[in-house]
Amino acid sequence: MSKGALFGAQIGSSLGAARTVDKARMEEMKRKGITPDMLEMAENVGVALEQAVDGLRATQNSVETSQKLAKTLDRQSESLYERATNAIKSGDEETARKLLLERESVKEKL
Repeated sequence: MSKGALFGAQIGSSLGAARTVDKARMEEMKRKGITPDMLEMAENVGVALEQAVDGLRATQNSVETSQKLAKTLDRQSESLYERATNAIKSGDEETARKLLLERESVKEKL
């Protein structure tokens, strides 16, 4: 037997075995009352669930990012307030006013 014929026989044997396994699976599913439509619906549910989990992860990441931004803006607001307080104490009302206006701008982003 030539190498090509042997290779062809091996592939044919593999395909035949795969068909036998598929046929056995289909018969087992039929015996259990599972139709191809039911299998397709289950696969669709699996895909939808995977997409929902991906969406949840994206939402969680967005929440974390928003929380980090809020903390940063809050710290910035507190720093501006402290600087404005120090400016008032040192008699620099103009700087204090500018800092408080800047603080209001930061607080609007919160």
